[in-house]
Amino acid sequence: VVVRGVGVEIAARRIDRGLDLLSHHAELLQSVGPEHQNSAVLVGYFAPWVDVGHPGRPLLKNLLEKFAGASPETLTLLEYAHLRMAEGLLAMSEEEFAKAIHSFSTVLALEQEISDKQTIAIANFWMGRCLRRQGRYHDALGYVAQARALALARRYPHVAGWMEVGVAGIAR
Repeated sequence: VVVRGVGVEIAARRIDRGLDLLSHHAELLQSVGPEHQNSAVLVGYFAPWVDVGHPGRPLLKNLLEKFAGASPETLTLLEYAHLRMAEGLLAMSEEEFAKAIHSFSTVLALEQEISDKQTIAIANFWMGRCLRRQGRYHDALGYVAQARALALARRYPHVAGWMEVGVAGIAR
């Protein structure tokens, strides 16, 4: 329920409701680890909340450390993609753009294999942000435009609008 809830709230851009949900389940979030079902996906869904202002960057780092020993062979592709998303966001927030780009490239390479298109849209958007920070504006524009198209196709106009700001910032 928590995994679905945080994903839905971020997609609908209901930030206050999502932050309340995370606050209400803070103890659960702090206790998750590789031994818990869907915990890797929860870590991946938590990363965008850190990006939009949740003060959980240290928690995200701690959660990723718990998964450091998890072998990619023991994870589903979806779990693996979500962990790479969280790693990418953490790297991006620490301005390690090459590392973040590698993580997002991995997720985007799995696009045809996973059904979570919301995650693919965010990966495109974050990739665009990293490329923009590297001064690769033309490359960044393509990723952000793809992210926006995916958000519109999923009927998330609020997310597409948020990404539109990213396109406008790059196109200038």
